[in-house]
Amino acid sequence: MRCLMILIATLSLNAHVHAAEGYVSGAGKLDCKSLHGELKQQTMSEVAFQQWLLGYFSGSNVAYGQRSKRGDVNTGATLLPGALAERVLAKCSAQPDQQVSKAADEVYSELRQMNQ
Repeated sequence: MRCLMILIATLSLNAHVHAAEGYVSGAGKLDCKSLHGELKQQTMSEVAFQQWLLGYFSGSNVAYGQRSKRGDVNTGATLLPGALAERVLAKCSAQPDQQVSKAADEVYSELRQMNQ
């Protein structure tokens, strides 16, 4: 029984990780260092990044809702776009070589676990 529980937990973690490894466009295809540079030089606006992030969260909610059979999932809906962006940018500051979509996925996972 314990082995079965570990297998299920491992599979569910891997299923979510694969969502971040799929096709990603826009800000998510950048590494964090490049994103910081584009925001600083204003070649990408903060609003454009926030819009990308909301799209990422929306897609993740749909995918998670379908996989889990929970239906309506609204992770991140309790936070303003700027607050979501701050969390992702904090992850990016800690790991500048990480892909932005990976940082967004980590924030998404943390919020989902906290039911936010």
